[in-house]
Amino acid sequence: MTKPQNYYRADYWRFYLARRLPTKEDTNFDWQDFENEINGVLNNTVGNFVNRTLSLAEDWFDNEVPETSFDLERDVDQKDFDSKFSVSAVESMELLEDYEQDFENHNIKMALERALNIARSGDEYLSHAQPWNNKEVREESIYIALNMINSLSKALYPFIPDSAEKMAEMLNKEIKTEEDYNDIKNSFGELKSGHELGEREILFEKID
Repeated sequence: MTKPQNYYRADYWRFYLARRLPTKEDTNFDWQDFENEINGVLNNTVGNFVNRTLSLAEDWFDNEVPETSFDLERDVDQKDFDSKFSVSAVESMELLEDYEQDFENHNIKMALERALNIARSGDEYLSHAQPWNNKEVREESIYIALNMINSLSKALYPFIPDSAEKMAEMLNKEIKTEEDYNDIKNSFGELKSGHELGEREILFEKID
């Protein structure tokens, strides 16, 4: 009997094809490149950042968005960096503004890169803040990281809708396409202190 063929999730194909959209020349498909993109970018960059943040929120804050002295209007809108790490929130909002502009200019490939940069920025932010070693920044760092995930889920929805919806569910949120994409650049800060999070799941699995 013939061994059943393995099938990969539709989001993996959508993600890879969006990453390899041709601009000026044709694009060749390569299985090793496909594996590297799914494992190295989608799983290691996006999946690890989401899982690490939600895991810390579970352990430290009873699966809720923590209370924090971080003030979105003061630290972001006025760019008054009284808070040591609030620069990451500003970076996220700037990436979302660029993301919105890329979509308006039909630069889909670059829009996806902007979304991925939110995950990269978030991962670097946690590594720099080291809330596991610095209790004084735990509330603020997890609050900011959770809001980065919220914005990330909306930004990734056009590319990997099933996975983006799962991210939103883990935040106990819902992606409302028309409302969210009319003003995506202002999505940062939607998760308020005390908001109860959903159940954490493994977002992606590595392929071989």
